[in-house]
Amino acid sequence: MTAQRGSTQMAGDRLAVVADRAHLNGYLALREAAPGLVIVANGTGDSRYGTRNRRLVAGLNTIGFSTLLIDLLTERERHDRRRLSDVALLARRLSAAQRWVTARVDSSRRVTFVGIGPGAAAALVTAAAFPSEVAAVISLSGRPDLAGGSLSSVIAPTLLIVGGQDHALVNRNFDARQHLNCPNRLLVISAATHRFEEPGSLEAALSAIDTWLGDYVARTQDASGGAAGGEAAPGPPES
Repeated sequence: MTAQRGSTQMAGDRLAVVADRAHLNGYLALREAAPGLVIVANGTGDSRYGTRNRRLVAGLNTIGFSTLLIDLLTERERHDRRRLSDVALLARRLSAAQRWVTARVDSSRRVTFVGIGPGAAAALVTAAAFPSEVAAVISLSGRPDLAGGSLSSVIAPTLLIVGGQDHALVNRNFDARQHLNCPNRLLVISAATHRFEEPGSLEAALSAIDTWLGDYVARTQDASGGAAGGEAAPGPPES
């Protein structure tokens, strides 16, 4: 089933993706004439069916993108904190999921990653390892700092979005941004907490994502060279 334009609910096909010898739960929604495929990598202990994830995917479908929402951890693993911080494992699974989905849909376009929690680090590590395959990276309430030395090798334009009420996460995102050499932006949505449940907060994030994809995805699909350097980074907002 394909998501209809203007839909406010997630619409698509539930599926199991075999990645790195694990069966991962996914949700695939294809759009006709989509400008690209967005893989939403859920690396948190929450299910992909959480309110934020459902609204995020519905918003991406509404602006025209096909999506694969995938849990990078199995049901059992989600409760294991060691797995939540195993970025190498998450990145291997994300890369395998990318290959799985691009083998089944239009593989002529680069994908965009939206990483949630440690899924953001997995997205950045994968983007650094396979630069020709990734058009853009977006971190939503993510932990890009966990990507470590891979940050400086990312060339895909990278947008970091964080809730201003999560002061520790703001600082982690600010620190991670200092290591990015690609076009990048740190957006702090002042009234939001890490789940973006506050009125208007996720809508503000989706608006920024829409602009970022519009500015970069179409351009990078045809790009043959490297990316320009990142913009100057302001200091972290005061709490």
